[in-house]
Amino acid sequence: MVILIDAAPEVVLKVITDNDELTKWFPGNAILEPKVGDQVKFSFYKENSERRKRDFFPEGEVGEYIPNKKIAYTWRQSDIPDFPRTVVTWELGTRRDR
Repeated sequence: MVILIDAAPEVVLKVITDNDELTKWFPGNAILEPKVGDQVKFSFYKENSERRKRDFFPEGEVGEYIPNKKIAYTWRQSDIPDFPRTVVTWELGTRRDR
């Protein structure tokens, strides 16, 4: 999926990696430090979504980070045995980069 956002890469990076900014639009709580090997934890609460039937607390780690270019992290719902490990990748650039 490609999403075009009319903002500089460093602005978008802050919105997707700064814990305070991230929780304004994504999970109820977030721990994400953009540093390879660091832990990622999100809290999604059922009361914040009509579609969610339960609370979710996925955890993972940052696998790749290139400032203002790319961040990739894993997450997995550890209390659900068959929940697949997911890799989330954000690649930032300008239209000229595409």
